[in-house]
Amino acid sequence: MESMDKNKLSAWLKFASGFSKAKQEEQVKLPFHMNLIDQLHINENAHSRILMCLLSYKNEEGKYVFLTSLIDLIKKEKQKEDYENISVVSPRISQEKERIDLWIMDKDYAIIFENKIYNAADQEAQLSRYIVKTINHGYNEQQIYIVYLSQYPKEPEQQSWGEYKESFRSRYVNLSYCYDILPWLKDNVLRSIKREEPFLQTAIIQYVDYLEGLFKKREIDKTMNMELYKLIETHLKLLGKPETEKVDKLLNEIHYVEEVVSQMKALLETSRQRIFERWREQTRSKYSEFLPCKEYDKFTGWFITDVTVKIKGKDAVVYIGEDSFYLYCGFYFDVPVEERQILNEENKISDRLGLTQPNKKNELFESYSKEEDAYNMVWNKFCKTVDIISNSL
Repeated sequence: MESMDKNKLSAWLKFASGFSKAKQEEQVKLPFHMNLIDQLHINENAHSRILMCLLSYKNEEGKYVFLTSLIDLIKKEKQKEDYENISVVSPRISQEKERIDLWIMDKDYAIIFENKIYNAADQEAQLSRYIVKTINHGYNEQQIYIVYLSQYPKEPEQQSWGEYKESFRSRYVNLSYCYDILPWLKDNVLRSIKREEPFLQTAIIQYVDYLEGLFKKREIDKTMNMELYKLIETHLKLLGKPETEKVDKLLNEIHYVEEVVSQMKALLETSRQRIFERWREQTRSKYSEFLPCKEYDKFTGWFITDVTVKIKGKDAVVYIGEDSFYLYCGFYFDVPVEERQILNEENKISDRLGLTQPNKKNELFESYSKEEDAYNMVWNKFCKTVDIISNSL
């Protein structure tokens, strides 16, 4: 990172603190609003699942009306004539199959959807690898189409294409959630849903509202957003300036702030890893009489630290794990999944643990949102759980 003006950095950090306070004050004035998707903190895979479900929808005549309408949007709005060759017959629609976000394979065509709604970087030769995978399923190049989904209009990185960029020029399209997917959902999908399908309708209404929140387009947020825009314009001395000058200044400042955020994320990750290493050291010291496990992938998240305690000859594992949004304290018997429920009933230990969120693998756990004081809470829960189990021997 280039040398950074300390005075400018100090001014931006001070502004960020004031901006956050002003936003909180404005949010208090807003009417109550609840969106289930906001509360679930969904990731890119969840957006792909929503699209898969929607594109798989068939009407009473057996027609894939939403998939057809999305292809029609590409034909008309994006003027992609090669998409005229697509005729929806009996599509097979999958999500995360062979690591492809969304994959549609029909009789005479295949569409690869790459979802970058949260602006994740392209993996090495990502589109190229997905094209080859599709060819291996029996399609030739001329039958394969690429839809690149981004938050705002954004092109794939050059390296992602490998040798295929030129040959796919007419069969590739970028669709942004802000300017393409959101209007399509509002103007086409919602208007096509019948009254007899209230669950579908309310699901799309929630999703539309979520996207409008993501892009600061919610009507109830309009006044708040205007106040926050004024704060930014005042800080950057943009009030009364021509729009072209505003665009140039904002682009420069966004680049600067992104550099600051990049440094903050690096510092955040360093601090997190120090916490995890301290937990491992404390686990080895505090529970030396038990058998600590090595760190390794186990299920949806990954283990940070854990201990194994023998209960009636069975290995009982207590762990701290994490995924993108939560930290977890969990407990399970290290036996085949189908045997765990019987052990839980026999030992009655689980009733005392206070781990209230069982999953399909008969593991008990408690989740802690990383937006809260999760790191202290999950460590305290881990220690309490190990102590309860060790005192039950």
